[in-house]
Amino acid sequence: MSFFNSQSQSQIFPVLVDTLSDLYKHETWLTDNNENAITLVYVNMVVTVNNDYDPSKNGPYKLLALDYTDPNNWIPYNADAELSLLSTNL
Repeated sequence: MSFFNSQSQSQIFPVLVDTLSDLYKHETWLTDNNENAITLVYVNMVVTVNNDYDPSKNGPYKLLALDYTDPNNWIPYNADAELSLLSTNL
């Protein structure tokens, strides 16, 4: 799993995970020292799956609700489709 490190070592945000199931694992969202502190998780967060056993599951996923452990809260994310919707609603 890859992490984006901000300037503060206490803030670590996973932006890339290996498998789809990593999205809903509690361990994925722990701080780097595996304390029970959860890193920042927020609605509409986008995380990319890059090495799933099923290649069709690779790609970006968007979090729809704060319960990141519920697989139903992660949906495939298509930025182009979302931008298209925004432009047609202007």
